[in-house]
Amino acid sequence: GSGISEIWDEVEAFEQAMAPTNALKTYRKKQAIAWMWDEIHENLIDKLKSSPAATKLIHIMETDVQAENISPTEAAREILSIFKN
Repeated sequence: GSGISEIWDEVEAFEQAMAPTNALKTYRKKQAIAWMWDEIHENLIDKLKSSPAATKLIHIMETDVQAENISPTEAAREILSIFKN
C-alpha cells in the first residue's frame, strides 16, 4: 500500500533520533512497569468478581457508599480484606 513505506521511514528516523539519548529505552522501561500494574489491577478485579463472597460484599459496599454510610476508602478496605482471609 501507498504511504506505508513513508510511515515506516518516519518510525525508523524517530528511533534513530532517540537512540543516542536512550529516551525511547527509558520510556519502554516505564511503560513495562505500567503494563505490569495494569495486569495486577485486572487480575485482582477478576478474582474479586469471580468470588461469590466478594461479589456479595461488593454489592453491599456499593450500596453503602452511595448511601454515604461508608467512605469509598473504607469500603475498598473491606472488599480487599477478602484477600487477607
